[in-house]
This record gives sequence, structure tokens and C-alpha cells, in this order.
Amino acid sequence: FFFFFFFFKQKTAYEIGVRLVGSEMCIRDRIYIDRYLLASGMKLTAHEVHRLFLTASTLALKFHCDDYFVNSYYAAVGGVSLEELNELEKDFIETIGYELYVEKNVYKRYEKALKLYSNI
Repeated sequence: FFFFFFFFKQKTAYEIGVRLVGSEMCIRDRIYIDRYLLASGMKLTAHEVHRLFLTASTLALKFHCDDYFVNSYYAAVGGVSLEELNELEKDFIETIGYELYVEKNVYKRYEKALKLYSNI
């Protein structure tokens, strides 16, 4: 009998965060949030911006990265319950029509606007 054991090192938040947190993820988050606001007609409030950013970030990480945490981790980091994050994610993805792919020209337009706005 041969037994193969595979040990996968759990990535730390730092190892994942250093690579992913940056202008690229922020741009995708912003695109997703704009898609959501346009599709839903919702107005941003202080209460909603936190939840929208958390949900957009969670979806962007899941769609664009091979390494991501389970929702319970993102819920804990975001200060919401797992059930609330699951519901937010479901509502968000359905509202934007499952459109998570970002076309290159759209990404470049947002990137240019970010650079102009931040004087980078």
C-alpha cells in the first residue's frame, strides 16, 4: 500500500494581502461597485459603502485569484456575520448579472481615472 499525503501550507493574510492588495484590486472593486450601483439604482450611504466594498473585494478575490480564504474569514475581517456576507454576496452577484470579467479597455479607463485623481 502506498499512501500519499499532501500537505498544503495555509496562506497567511499577510502572504495573500501583500500580493493582492494594491491598485489592481482596488480598481476591480471600484468597477464592481459601480456595476452594482448602476444595476440596483441604490444610493451610497455610510452604512452601505462598507458592505459594498467588503462584498466587491470578496468577489474579486474569488474570481481573480487561486488563493483566497473562506467566507467566514472575510466576514470576521469585515465585521459582519457569515450569514450576512453570504447574503450580500448572493445579492451582489445576482444584481450585476454575474458579470465579474473586466474588459481591458474598461480596466484601463478606471486605472487612468485613478491615476489622474490621485496624482500618481
